[in-house]
Amino acid sequence: MGYCTLADLKDLGILEDAIRTISTERQQKAIEAASAEMDGYLGSQYRLPLKNWGLDVKMMCARLATYILIAARGFDPDDDGDRQIQAMHDMAERWLQRVANGNMAIQVEDSSGQGQGLLTGGALVVSNGSRGYQDQNGGAFTSRRR
Repeated sequence: MGYCTLADLKDLGILEDAIRTISTERQQKAIEAASAEMDGYLGSQYRLPLKNWGLDVKMMCARLATYILIAARGFDPDDDGDRQIQAMHDMAERWLQRVANGNMAIQVEDSSGQGQGLLTGGALVVSNGSRGYQDQNGGAFTSRRR
């Protein structure tokens, strides 16, 4: 199982015409390899396996799988299309790094049973109680008056 489908690969990663000569078996293996790579990052913040995930996770998987397929075919650094695929791959890697470092929370349901979007580790935020700064109606100030 992967984080995107064959349809997602074509909708979010690469046009179908660009990979029409690549077997669906090979495309599926690229999706599975990309998903395994993603688990290496996602596992630092979420309990694997993920049960549900959003479009952002699907898109990053499709971008990584696209790169895997095109790199296997042969990569031309002077080709505009190949440079775009490289840029999409690099962006996906940066996105995954931010998630792994706890700098970006994503909407997923992990295996912890704690619900959607909850991290299994990370920072704890604590705040002091109210200091009584309220307007005449009892609400907190949202801006300064000049």
